[in-house]
Amino acid sequence: MFIYLHFSVEQLSKLKSDLRGSNLASYAEGTRKNLKVQWQAFVMFCIYFGFTFLPASTSTVQLYAQFLSRSFKSVSSSSVHLLLGFDLEKLNAFLINFSFHGMMRLKGHTVKKAESVTPALLCNIFHFLDFSDSDNLAFWCLFLFAFFWWLESQI
Repeated sequence: MFIYLHFSVEQLSKLKSDLRGSNLASYAEGTRKNLKVQWQAFVMFCIYFGFTFLPASTSTVQLYAQFLSRSFKSVSSSSVHLLLGFDLEKLNAFLINFSFHGMMRLKGHTVKKAESVTPALLCNIFHFLDFSDSDNLAFWCLFLFAFFWWLESQI
């Protein structure tokens, strides 16, 4: 038994418009721009080397990650595949993770912790500030407040 549904072109158009709005709302504008730049970079990489970009092979994703690792950039081309509805099960996650792990070990990148604010550093900052400027005065107050709040939390 077939059921014939009657709908208007206007209703479908409104539904499609609502869907576009929902899709745009899923990410902040900056994130959307970032994804677009990442996608363009991935496509240019694939075109340059003659790779198929959709759906990308495991080897293509590994090579792209290797390419990005040269400049410490981090891009997840898999997010683009997900957004476009391609099946990621065809990519070998083990091989990709294996490559990422090796790249991280070779780069040896460690996060550098900022130096602690010390009384000596506060004294150095003090000598560079112009206390006739309200902005400088406000910053000095913030520096002192943050330092003494941190100091109290250590006790």
